[in-house]
Amino acid sequence: MTMPQGRRAEPHRNRLSRRHLLKGALASGAVTLASQDRTEASTSLAPKPIDAHSHIWSRDVKTFPLTQGSTLADLDPDSFTTAQ
Repeated sequence: MTMPQGRRAEPHRNRLSRRHLLKGALASGAVTLASQDRTEASTSLAPKPIDAHSHIWSRDVKTFPLTQGSTLADLDPDSFTTAQ
């Protein structure tokens, strides 16, 4: 093989060495483990919101009209107020 003057042949330039392959495999494994740990920690330890609302209704349908098509017979229980 003849090379232009001043340049050397680089026979291993395009080959992947075992050392580079192992470094890449270890790095990708470390990144995967690190992101997995962070994901599990954020989902298991993060405070979860508590839905503490309640639905209050009365039989006073003149003041609090029912949706169209609903009747007093549809209320189950008949009423649910703060006094109960």
